[in-house]
Amino acid sequence: MGTSVVALPAASPAASCSGVSGTFTITICGNHWVNQAGAEVVLRGANTEGTQYDCAQSGAGFFDDPTISGTNFTTEIAAMKEWGINIVRVNLNEECWLGINGVPSTTSAVGSNGYNAYANEMGSYVAALNAAGIYAEVDLHLNAPGNELISDSGNNDDQNPMPESNSITFWTSVGKYFASNHAVIFGVFNEPFPVDYNSNGDTASGWACDVNGCTVHDCTHSSGNCKGTYAGVGMKTLIDTIRDYDTTTPLLVGGPDFAGDMDDWLNTFYPGGVSIDPDNLLAASVHIYFPSGNSPCSVTDNVSNACPSSGVSGANGSNAIMAVAAKTPVLVDELGDFSCSGNESTSSSLYPFLQTIDYVDYVTHDDIGWVGWAWTTYGCDPNMVTSWTTGKPSPMGTDEYCELAFDGVNNGALATCPPKG
Repeated sequence: MGTSVVALPAASPAASCSGVSGTFTITICGNHWVNQAGAEVVLRGANTEGTQYDCAQSGAGFFDDPTISGTNFTTEIAAMKEWGINIVRVNLNEECWLGINGVPSTTSAVGSNGYNAYANEMGSYVAALNAAGIYAEVDLHLNAPGNELISDSGNNDDQNPMPESNSITFWTSVGKYFASNHAVIFGVFNEPFPVDYNSNGDTASGWACDVNGCTVHDCTHSSGNCKGTYAGVGMKTLIDTIRDYDTTTPLLVGGPDFAGDMDDWLNTFYPGGVSIDPDNLLAASVHIYFPSGNSPCSVTDNVSNACPSSGVSGANGSNAIMAVAAKTPVLVDELGDFSCSGNESTSSSLYPFLQTIDYVDYVTHDDIGWVGWAWTTYGCDPNMVTSWTTGKPSPMGTDEYCELAFDGVNNGALATCPPKG
């Protein structure tokens, strides 16, 4: 398999923080994640691949990873543990979870507990991750209004810009399912993008739609890609829905432009310094892809000035991520490089960017985590690994693997990172 992983430095106890009781839990205290002992947790991990679309494609199953058989996740989790991963983002399809709109019978078959095969498979996966000491972010990744099916394949089947009424039903069910699991974080909605794919959503109306909802384009409409419309539901409605059934799970919400904007995040989700989450467990999601310009917060390879302001109300200049991190944790829950370059080379922006995140976490002591896209061998997805079995890093994944598993204890000395796989 490769060498044993050197653990990242242990985080110090957070002042005046108490964790949620249990053997393995996570919550928010101030601007830090903390565990059951009230000690700070620095999150580093990977996105699963396939859980958001295989379930809607007949015969595809639940996971892309061929090492997974039924509820046996041993090989994948062992490879993730060797990397030192402590969080996995589990990307969900709301229609598969609800068993609606023509998802295959293998997905929608209801079990004795009242939940269907997909929900129980995802629940088993989360339980296995937790048993291995890995937190799970359960994410509403793909959705569609009405009776439309989204399977992330073919024409008229792109992701949609906002939640809708099915999403309320989804979070009612998911909130109930995981209400007693305190090792889970909820990603309220994957990537809001009001107004549409090609328009700048980093405006006052874009942020207002994000939090309160508005009419948006329907990207699964039969008349053509993003040609229809539907009533988009805002993050506030979904937060309140979750809190009707689950008052303890931390929540992540992102800004417009595919969770790419941060400059008005505090004004939107912490207006007047008060969280819109009644249980005050709200953290920020942001998605960052290199090379520079592939997402709004990739203009530099330094996290401290990677998010410029567009001049919307309450903008935080070039320090938007840091301004939010001073208030609540920030999780870059999609991170990658579309050039798929790496191999411990500074020619890739990803490696120096990861180093600056480590600096923030361990020197200036704010809380910025990251979850790589994605734990897959597929082409330049971008893919973190080239082997499902061993978890051997791809060129891009090498930078993430080395920074996660070795450089965090060696001040970024990449020469200390041996080959893996």
